Amino acid sequence: MTERREIVVLSDPEPQILDVTEKLRAHGWRVHVTHRPYEAALFMVQHRAHSLFIREHLLDENTQDFLSQIRDLEHRPYVVLSHHNQNSALEHTSLVDCILAEPVSFDDLRDALEYDQPRVEEAASTPTTMGASFATHGRPQSVEIDLGARERREQIVRACCSLSELERDRELLITQALEFFMDVTQASRASLMLLDESRENLEIVRRQGFPRHTPSPIKIKLGEDIAGTVCLRGEPLLIEVDDRLKTKSNRGYRGPSFLVVPLRCRATTIGVVNLTNKANNGRFTQEDLRIAMMLADQTAITLANADTFADLHAMTVIDPLTHLYNRRHFDRELKKELERARRYGRRLTLALLDIDNFKLFNDINGYVTGDAIIKQVGLVLQENFREVDIVTRWGGDEFAVLLPDTGSPGGAGSMTPSNFIERVRSAVDGADFSTTVPEAAGRITLSAGVATYPLDCRNEAELFREANLALARAKKEGNNRTCYARDNTDDDTLEASG
Repeated sequence: MTERREIVVLSDPEPQILDVTEKLRAHGWRVHVTHRPYEAALFMVQHRAHSLFIREHLLDENTQDFLSQIRDLEHRPYVVLSHHNQNSALEHTSLVDCILAEPVSFDDLRDALEYDQPRVEEAASTPTTMGASFATHGRPQSVEIDLGARERREQIVRACCSLSELERDRELLITQALEFFMDVTQASRASLMLLDESRENLEIVRRQGFPRHTPSPIKIKLGEDIAGTVCLRGEPLLIEVDDRLKTKSNRGYRGPSFLVVPLRCRATTIGVVNLTNKANNGRFTQEDLRIAMMLADQTAITLANADTFADLHAMTVIDPLTHLYNRRHFDRELKKELERARRYGRRLTLALLDIDNFKLFNDINGYVTGDAIIKQVGLVLQENFREVDIVTRWGGDEFAVLLPDTGSPGGAGSMTPSNFIERVRSAVDGADFSTTVPEAAGRITLSAGVATYPLDCRNEAELFREANLALARAKKEGNNRTCYARDNTDDDTLEASG
């Protein structure tokens, strides 16, 4: 067997596979096991592992890109792929050295690893369901690039690991990624650009090292300028600065070269990173390009994951019709805001709002028309409350709003909710709903009930009770008005309890 005895295993923790890995360890192999492809790639770089064993079902639409990156590593590991579906495995024969049929035994894998020797293209064969069969090929013709000192390799691994942990904070992810790009390439100026929603323009979302007087972030059309070209083609550029670039415009470049690398995920380019002004007026090298591309791959994957997480998070907290918060989010925030009010001696106001006579309107005009009304009312609410207020579709035609640091009308030492609630009620009353629903002209109004902690109540249950009593009184008094808990009477209490 070869003297290099380090292997990365990309597999889920099934007992049969755990048994195989334990036997590998018993036979002198150092085994690193993960179920995440990006971690497998990091292990390959960090440990310069001799072999990689992959269970195909853990790979996804990024399989070809992942395998290509593994093949392009400087130390060129020996790649073994296992499969349940022979046809799908055959798609990857040009990128792997050996294909094994599931279930893989220790003997199968050991034989495959010990088979590692000079490979010739003529030796390729077709996988079967028994034993090991080998898809062999020559090494790809590529330029060997020195990754640099061990310290630099460890630096890029640490950077990639750090980025992979920032999926839940997209803004910090972007900031940290740009800092890592500058660190690993020794660039003193950099910018990260992402495609906008139209996917026709690149926009700078983060930059460092620019003079203070630099204009606001610019947009570059896809396919135009250097950054736009790199994004369109998905290929990096290491550009030597000559007189033509120097005289084209005052771009602020220093040094003899600069880098532009694409951010690619799932075979799609989502942006670019521009790196200029290398320290000590130095020249960017092929090594810098290689390192930057490794970091770009991780950045793009993590950004895509962050966007997916944001979408999933929105699905759990946002009402799909109005795009206001939903009740689940409201319940969590209410507990947090009440605790904050208790701890710091502040006030918290709850406003319950209800569209007047909505059931009758809905019954006459239908649910489609009703949904259009609810959606427009939600938009009015969103536009007229503060950013710190938690505006929620409570259910049906009901809305609930938390207003932190507000008190009762006329209260001292705190902002009063009357200004906010009355502004919203008047805005709904004055809105032209006929542009959305002709049947709704002049017929849409709101009633509101308002209670404030700790002026009107001692806990969450009492806060809702007092606000509901106030809302019931607003309805009873003729709709299109706001009533406050401080005006609740004993009759209201009896009516609510009965």
